[in-house]
Amino acid sequence: MIGAVQLKGPRVTAESGDRKKAEALPKTIEEQAEFLREYVRLQLWFVANWLQRHPGESFEQAIRTRVDIYRKTDLNPDRSSNTPTPGNLDDPRWLALEQQAREIYERNRNEEPSAFEEQVWEILRPLVEARVEREFNAPDPLDAYQCGSLKYDRRPAWLNTRLRSGLVRLVMGRPPIIFVHVGNRLAPSSFFADRTYLPECFFRFMDETSRKYHVGALTTDSWLNSMPRWLALFPAQWQENLSPPSHDVDWSQSCWGQFITARGTFNHALGGEMRKTGELPFKPRSSWCTYKDLRAHLHRYLDRASG
Repeated sequence: MIGAVQLKGPRVTAESGDRKKAEALPKTIEEQAEFLREYVRLQLWFVANWLQRHPGESFEQAIRTRVDIYRKTDLNPDRSSNTPTPGNLDDPRWLALEQQAREIYERNRNEEPSAFEEQVWEILRPLVEARVEREFNAPDPLDAYQCGSLKYDRRPAWLNTRLRSGLVRLVMGRPPIIFVHVGNRLAPSSFFADRTYLPECFFRFMDETSRKYHVGALTTDSWLNSMPRWLALFPAQWQENLSPPSHDVDWSQSCWGQFITARGTFNHALGGEMRKTGELPFKPRSSWCTYKDLRAHLHRYLDRASG
């Protein structure tokens, strides 16, 4: 039983994830190479385009805080995704590359962004290509997700008290809240393919976090909050609390995750759209809702799915 009802469809387990994965072809090493190449090239194009549109911003700020290039190179000893920072940007080897890139930008600041992209790509290319095999064979970083395609951050023991929960309710007028991280644990299948899958993930997430941390609401900040299929999972309270679409861009997957397909390949359609507009196709937005409202909504959502 999950969330007081028996849900149809597979339970959220490693075995069900393996069955889902068999339904779509996994990416090849050639597609892995293409992903890294196109992802980095798009971000190089974006840096030059962004700076032309925001002349008051420094080159260093744009390449350090708005894109995720270092993690996609062989300089990075860590994972290329699902890390809390964009990597060790004080690495002397990266600083030297950053200086080269800045000089190229200064020479091409009045040219099309593609001029900067082409020249800097030739410098980065060996470092990106050297990462392909390691990236292709790396363990799935989403294996650490506790609730299928959802993850919560563990909290220090002193926060896990009913007293704190009661104080938050009294002061904030709502239950304590927790952030939900989202990733496609079913790659190469989409987590939207089975209408029951994400609700099961959310029921498990709510069950575990309410038991461990006495929270009663969740929040996230993501480009997914601009996608109708994602928003359909949430109650009216989530829609009411949605922030306006943000035109700001940071290095994280809350912005750049949309350029990764369910199979883990590069999303050429959205990449092409960004090159046309200079904007993220799906703008990041934040929202929150209570577990009470989400549970009630997901029960109705599943009833419609089975009807």
